[in-house]
Amino acid sequence: MVRRLYTQAKLLEAASVPLMSSITLIVNRQRHTVDVDPATPLLYVLSDDLGLRGPKFGCGLGQCGACTVISGGRAIRSCVTPVSAVGDAEILYFCTGHGVYKNGLKDILRQAPQATGVVDGANLYHHADFAGGKVGYTGIGRGRKPAPAGFVEFVEASFRAMERGTANEVQGVLDFLNGRYASSEFNKVQLDTVRKLGATCVTGCEIAATGKVAAAPAFNGFTTHLAACAAAAK
Repeated sequence: MVRRLYTQAKLLEAASVPLMSSITLIVNRQRHTVDVDPATPLLYVLSDDLGLRGPKFGCGLGQCGACTVISGGRAIRSCVTPVSAVGDAEILYFCTGHGVYKNGLKDILRQAPQATGVVDGANLYHHADFAGGKVGYTGIGRGRKPAPAGFVEFVEASFRAMERGTANEVQGVLDFLNGRYASSEFNKVQLDTVRKLGATCVTGCEIAATGKVAAAPAFNGFTTHLAACAAAAK
């Protein structure tokens, strides 16, 4: 407790702005304006003011990682980062192919007025989507011409097979560990509980359920190795 108070005291000491300020944050594509002490740890604003339960309070020293969030493309410890240190993003990184990103580019850019560049690591956009604008574009991109018929569906089906196979593997590991090391039913790890915890992530994580993978999807005679392994597993 003493060390946590010391951390807060250092944040207050470092603040050179008025005691209360109106601060605007963009969290999960939503703009929020809060009136807080600029030295307030970002974690408290996310949990108390915005009601987000993904990042958690752990050690209070920025060491355990329970409070980690992504800001400006990098992981930061929100329990020791003053809310005033997080402003509008200048570079937007897309690392996951969520439909809300793919279909909501205009809305995203409108909510990030200071953005000067987009790094596309998830094959979301075309270069033409940024032509004539002030925001630069780099990354994997979606190519210069449409994908062959059926290819996008093949990639998605392969991913679904892979994530189902991964869930089956995790369940097998849990069964092994629970059977040998859990001293009671209470101490056993249940995959459904892990899935529920994962669903509380602020980025909308969803862990696949277990189940049989009937066959590995194929495209022009090609199948991905991970999808094939998932289908071959008993």
